Amino acid sequence: MVVLAAVFQLLRIYSGAKTVFADSPGFSEGGDEQSCRVPLIFAYDAALTVCDYLAEVRDLVAQSYTYQDFPLREFAEAVLKRDLSSTNVLIQLPGIHEPLAAREAFANYDLVITIHRNPTLSILLEGRASVLSAEFLENFGRHLSNAIAGLKNFDVSISSVSLNRC
Repeated sequence: MVVLAAVFQLLRIYSGAKTVFADSPGFSEGGDEQSCRVPLIFAYDAALTVCDYLAEVRDLVAQSYTYQDFPLREFAEAVLKRDLSSTNVLIQLPGIHEPLAAREAFANYDLVITIHRNPTLSILLEGRASVLSAEFLENFGRHLSNAIAGLKNFDVSISSVSLNRC
């Protein structure tokens, strides 16, 4: 959950938007790739502490997956009044849900973040070469590491978490 919270923080800072979203594969097997995606839509609140922010992200994921069989994407698009099919970030966790094959993932996403939980945590960043440079991915990885490190102090405001080394 901490990695996902850091990704949301990073996407918010990169985009400047108060609401960020990414896709994640659903838990169910079968069906086409489009219907098995769960949109994770997070509305940022600068007043939250890191502890409260992490709890919000946890609750968002729990609620999103609880309703994965409902037309969440269509509902969110109606409420937010914008097309969410253009999200270009996919977050997947092998062992929790079935990861998409690279060919499938890059047909719909510019950035695929795969979080592996072996004895240690590892994060694989894969970008569509025609859109994201190796330098961008390197900087994104460094910023993600810094954002994760910034989430260790639970009592500070989430707005104080920086992408630069603390």
